[in-house]
Amino acid sequence: MLFGAEARRTWLAIGVQFWQQVTGINVIMYYAVFLFQQAGLGETSASLLANGLQGVILNIFTLPNMYYMDSWGRRRPMIIGGVGMGIAMMLIGVIMKTKGERNIPLPS
Repeated sequence: MLFGAEARRTWLAIGVQFWQQVTGINVIMYYAVFLFQQAGLGETSASLLANGLQGVILNIFTLPNMYYMDSWGRRRPMIIGGVGMGIAMMLIGVIMKTKGERNIPLPS
């Protein structure tokens, strides 16, 4: 499987899953409320609302891909998603650098 006729597909699947984990989206999802508070949303209720909105947006962009995957193929949505994720991560970094509060202890 790793070295036979399907080796390219297997290594591609392993690589995609590896990079999906390394991009940092799990950290964003786990610490979303804290990050929204640090970005200036302040109250816990506003941060929780923003986190809920993040979940809704995630579903809005995931469900069409599940439905149209066979007709669209897998390459184009993956490239578009990767570019979108890169832009989102850069925006998060810029917002946290410019608007984020300093010296806030991380939650444990």
